[in-house]
Amino acid sequence: MKPLPNVGNGSVRTQPKWPATINVSFINSLCVERDAISMAVRDEMAALRTVPGVNAKLFTYRCDISDVHFLPVETITDIAFDRHFQTSDIVIAHYGVRYPLFNVLPLTPRRATRIVVFHNVTPIAHSPRSGHDGVAISLRQISNAQWADHVICDSETNLETLREMGVTTAASVLPLAVHGSPRPPETKPSGRDGVVRIAFVGRFVKSKGVTDLLHALAALLGRGALTNVRLVLIGNTEFSSPSTLARMQNQIDALRRDVGRHLSVELVADASDEHKTEVLRESDLFVLPTYHEGFCVPILEAIAAGCRVITYDNSNTARIGGGLTTLVPTGDLERLAATIESATADVRSEAWHGPGQSGYRDYVERAQRHVDYYAPAVVHARFRDAVVSIRRLTVPEPDERWPIAVEPTEPA
Repeated sequence: MKPLPNVGNGSVRTQPKWPATINVSFINSLCVERDAISMAVRDEMAALRTVPGVNAKLFTYRCDISDVHFLPVETITDIAFDRHFQTSDIVIAHYGVRYPLFNVLPLTPRRATRIVVFHNVTPIAHSPRSGHDGVAISLRQISNAQWADHVICDSETNLETLREMGVTTAASVLPLAVHGSPRPPETKPSGRDGVVRIAFVGRFVKSKGVTDLLHALAALLGRGALTNVRLVLIGNTEFSSPSTLARMQNQIDALRRDVGRHLSVELVADASDEHKTEVLRESDLFVLPTYHEGFCVPILEAIAAGCRVITYDNSNTARIGGGLTTLVPTGDLERLAATIESATADVRSEAWHGPGQSGYRDYVERAQRHVDYYAPAVVHARFRDAVVSIRRLTVPEPDERWPIAVEPTEPA
């Protein structure tokens, strides 16, 4: 990895050499299961624990992940007067939505290196009207990143958004890790029983397009273009929209009433990782008609499980798919329905189940090469080395305690 510049607010600060103890303070609103930003915080803390002398602590409103060392706080005052924070060598603040604790950045110790990890903000255009004020505040609050020495973005898409927001702080791109990437089965169950399985994983909100998916399926099934289909919808209800859930339920009720003999629908709230993995491994198609993604772990999980992926063509969806996804013009429900119909025919074909280059086996080989780039061990090493470069610490050589970073090739 090339050294990263430690530049913030137009200045360069001289950094001390490698100290015996390095205090690192992480800042985030929550740290909970089945949340991508929370998992990123957990990963980064684990990555830095491999650095000799690091003592990392998370300041957050709430944490329910057992292996994260955290301090529950209510205000930025609770952080600012904490001894660990006051003696921090490095402060790492995550940002994906407005939260008052992010305002602590200007209060970081003068000696500390300040890093922001930017996960992007859902645009106002794709947020419910009731949330427009909150999104506007989020977009203003990201200006706090000007106080940082460096911003780490999950994707090129997020870096572009950061610059569009007027943040000029030095920045780089480091992808998130994909945990427990499911290995694809030798064959999908549809090859045996003829039932095409379609999966959706994401928050049940308007911007994830779950109601677009249900609309497209209703159109296909209504005109007899699809039969013998099973749909599983998996979502975290804590971060979902009640109005979207209500609309989904109405659509599901109508599907069961009108075309129930051709389609089974299962809505799974807060599925375990094991259940999600099982669903993806069994599914032929993964359909996520999302209107905005800063990164999108579910697409990578679906590719790893051997699913054909269909998604809208916006934000980070093309980049994260690595050429393995089928892109549909955003919001085009007719094209979405036609693409699902075509993909369903493909996964039922002899060519898909055969050994050729257009078949399932070839697809999963290409998929595995792609998702290996996001393996946790590889991503952990990248993050650790980036933070060390930003901090400009020196590492005693040779030192067997210091792990060697793995630098894989770019995803295919």
